[in-house]
Amino acid sequence: MQINLADGETLSVREYGQGQPVLVLSGLGMSSVQWLPFLWPFKRNFRFIIPDWRGFGGSKQAKIPRLDAISSHWQDLQQIVQQLHLHHFAVIAYSMGASIAMYGMQYADFSSKISHYLHIDQSPCIKNRTDWHYGLYGKQQTQYLACLSQLRAILQDYTAPEYMPRAQQQQLFSAWQTLLAFQGSHPLLLQSLKQLNRFPQLAAYTLPLKNLQMMTWYLDTYLAHDLDLRPSLHTLHCPITWLSGQNSALYPIFGQQLLAQKLKATHVILPKSGHAPLLSQPLQFYQTLRQFLRQMPI
Repeated sequence: MQINLADGETLSVREYGQGQPVLVLSGLGMSSVQWLPFLWPFKRNFRFIIPDWRGFGGSKQAKIPRLDAISSHWQDLQQIVQQLHLHHFAVIAYSMGASIAMYGMQYADFSSKISHYLHIDQSPCIKNRTDWHYGLYGKQQTQYLACLSQLRAILQDYTAPEYMPRAQQQQLFSAWQTLLAFQGSHPLLLQSLKQLNRFPQLAAYTLPLKNLQMMTWYLDTYLAHDLDLRPSLHTLHCPITWLSGQNSALYPIFGQQLLAQKLKATHVILPKSGHAPLLSQPLQFYQTLRQFLRQMPI
């Protein structure tokens, strides 16, 4: 299904199943199809509505707006809610999708529409603050943001890897591999990717986006994002399930525990999972999803 947006672009939205509406808000780099194996057992009782954000999946051709990515995605989500006449629904929000949800809670009335909320491994503050030390990469945030800034500088003035001079291509792939190493990727994977540097066309497939302007848009968003969205969570007056990976490198588990306690949320910690529980502990993730959906009347 295609949703017409206010700026003339269209957004691809996948509808799957029938019954009670559930908005599924994906993380950065995801496609809606990645959710289907987990949602298939519930399709008879729930109508899952899964947007593909600009730059990904069926929305990869949508143009970059003037707004930052979080604000833009929130405006796109509002269009989806309005055009599909959604009034009361559950929300499953993962990573960047949770930032979009919290943005809507803080700056609009999104929380009043949510009947049940599942929050997956995301901090309400991307940047660390004097009273919050559990933002993106926690104690290592300064080094990580420096890596992002380096990658951003390499991307300047280029739209796709094939248009870059060979030296810049190698710098790009090297910087990207540094970020993957920061995220704890397996050494054998990193070594394999390093070998691909000799073949730019193949190495380009390891990037989350081949459209470098779109990648720059997301980098700028995360480098500039300095909002404190903690107040947004206190606007929720519905059952909350908080899902965290014990070994999440992106968002320290202690900060996740603090938030879950303050919100009196049901906190599920997957002991062998990092930031991507769908990949690292898929069975346990499915079980958490099933328990979450069982709270909803059919």
